[in-house]
Amino acid sequence: MNDFVINFVGLNEGKHDFQFEITDKFFESIEYSEIQKGEIKVDLLLEKKPGMMILNFTLKGYVEATCDRCADDFNFQIEQQEKLVVKSGGKADDSSGPEEVIFLAPQEHQLDLSHFLYESVKLALPLKIVHPDDKSGKSTCNPEVLKKLDELSGPTNNDTDPRWDKLKNFSN
Repeated sequence: MNDFVINFVGLNEGKHDFQFEITDKFFESIEYSEIQKGEIKVDLLLEKKPGMMILNFTLKGYVEATCDRCADDFNFQIEQQEKLVVKSGGKADDSSGPEEVIFLAPQEHQLDLSHFLYESVKLALPLKIVHPDDKSGKSTCNPEVLKKLDELSGPTNNDTDPRWDKLKNFSN
């Protein structure tokens, strides 16, 4: 995981560009990872200032995900921008704003971004993951599974269970 560590002590004040590649190996190295496969390119613009750094990330690529509708695996596209503020010394306070802020001990000289990058990828995934629709607006899910789900979904709204019809008479 040394590929995701930045030694910031030797960096001059100002802006610095970094690129990272997140691959299957990255996800395998994270013990609790729910994601197993993916390929994501990360562009990082690090702005070093006295006592702090501002990191702006752009993540583009895909992770392999399972569709919650048809249960087929597919490559879910990810395009995410994140901001991280890193402050040296000091203590956490709530006045920092909406961005994520982490505090490093004064003796720290490097920053491991692996956990932050994993969390950024994980948070880029929606709660319900489904195949995207095609250009005409039709689902790209497995059509056989969708047909079976339709068959198993039971009666439509127009069909009523005759046992309930007798209960409706009680309200009259």
